[in-house]
Amino acid sequence: MNITTNGFIGYGATAQIARSMIYTLPYPDRSNALFQSEYPVDASRNANGVVVGQRVGNRVDKQNMSWSLIETNKWWAFNNFINNNFFFYVHYFNFNIGKWQTKKFYHGSPECNPMNIDTTNGKPMWLENAKVNIIDKGEGVIND
Repeated sequence: MNITTNGFIGYGATAQIARSMIYTLPYPDRSNALFQSEYPVDASRNANGVVVGQRVGNRVDKQNMSWSLIETNKWWAFNNFINNNFFFYVHYFNFNIGKWQTKKFYHGSPECNPMNIDTTNGKPMWLENAKVNIIDKGEGVIND
């Protein structure tokens, strides 16, 4: 799928919403978007000390993201969404295989540092050092 995006990832309660890129997170800061793939295996050593094993399940992707500064509205929209949706769909570019994919993910623990707090309402003007990761549930790619 060749598309131009208005964000780094698209997310939503359905695969179609995620693919539409209506709800997005901005591109993370340079060098702050580590992408990982894990191949689950069942392995051990036999009586001769030789590793025996096999892959079990699908490759699992993990996208780490952090921003030195992020707009509060983008951060709060995502956090309000994950507060109500532990599992959700993500449309993302898989950097290990070079193509866009949609899969079901869950989230890690988000963190941020509020900056320039408005004393009249207690709300920050922006957030600094915001971080979150999303982890593939392992169900495989959702086909278009």
